[in-house]
Amino acid sequence: MLINLDWSIMARLLVLNYEYPPLGGGAGYATQQCCRQWACMGNEVHCITAWFQGLAREESVFSGATVFRVRSRRKKLVQSNIAEMLSYAAHALHAALRLARKNRYDMCIAFFTLPSGLVALALKILYHIPFRVLLRGGDVPGSERALTTLYRLSMPVIRAIWRRADAVIANSRGCANIAQRTADSLQVTVRVVSNGVDTDFFRPAAALPQKTPFRFIFAGRLQRQKNVMTLAREFHRLVSEKKIDAVLTIVGDGPEKNALVAFIEERNASNHIRLLPWCFREDLRTHYQASHCLVNPSFSEGMPNTVLEAMACGLAVIASRVAGNEDVIVDGETGLLFDVARPDELQKCMQKILTASDTYAMGRCGRAVVVKNFNWRITAEQILQ
Repeated sequence: MLINLDWSIMARLLVLNYEYPPLGGGAGYATQQCCRQWACMGNEVHCITAWFQGLAREESVFSGATVFRVRSRRKKLVQSNIAEMLSYAAHALHAALRLARKNRYDMCIAFFTLPSGLVALALKILYHIPFRVLLRGGDVPGSERALTTLYRLSMPVIRAIWRRADAVIANSRGCANIAQRTADSLQVTVRVVSNGVDTDFFRPAAALPQKTPFRFIFAGRLQRQKNVMTLAREFHRLVSEKKIDAVLTIVGDGPEKNALVAFIEERNASNHIRLLPWCFREDLRTHYQASHCLVNPSFSEGMPNTVLEAMACGLAVIASRVAGNEDVIVDGETGLLFDVARPDELQKCMQKILTASDTYAMGRCGRAVVVKNFNWRITAEQILQ
């Protein structure tokens, strides 16, 4: 049952996510932006996230919103493993119970089914607090082949959380379609609310970057799901065989970083493949603005923030034809889509972009699409409504 509240009256919201900037990637940033919007609507917002060395345990990030950080054994800013997530769930539950005794929350919002949904389910059972689960892609059974065993083991818990949730919300149509396969047996309908993007912050550069060398960029976690090793291999083949003046900048950190470094060194490719560490939004915007095309070759996606950000900065996009990417990119108009099972298609798309008469036109069209359709205010309102 979906509970509709009168949001013209200030409400108390408890938000759960083990990632919140500077921790994590797109989901952490989405949490931050939604909390900001909910606070601007006049709601009192409490967010429980993970603590990391050097961060304050409690901070008022803007009027009406407070972030509480709990221990989670987390060792890296960008990524977290299963043990660290479970540690977060245990500590977050303790903090949530303490806060629930002091505050009468009208709604709990859990980013990811696991681990945040575990805490939300406990609050529903103990304090009858309605909750909504926001699916981000990797937490959806069937979305990533590498997680098949984990999905099977955790399925009873996932089903319990979705069954008791007041709403299950995916961030793309593709993600919702995959989730619905599990939700059908629970008589649950998975709704869709897309991510947003700050188009005032992520904007085109005042002057267009020079045409040569042509600059591709990838930004994200360096893990198998992102398929970045395939990108590096196909780009190196393209430059080596076609003698093209182009550069690929890879911005990120993760378990595949060492393999990328070895690949670049073995092929003496440092002059055309540049590996940079993950950075804060201001520097990431600068990297976007100095580039011509973003490449997102992921095996799976929820709703890719980096694609939205790059389009807002006026970049054309090459992306795999998977859920999430297909929700944003209009093939042939704002970018190009390729079959993720065909690496040669990725190389052909890069070559096509390089020889296109006007990649800037794709970028302008892409920005118009995200300005019109992807807005954090609308996203935050729809999650509550």
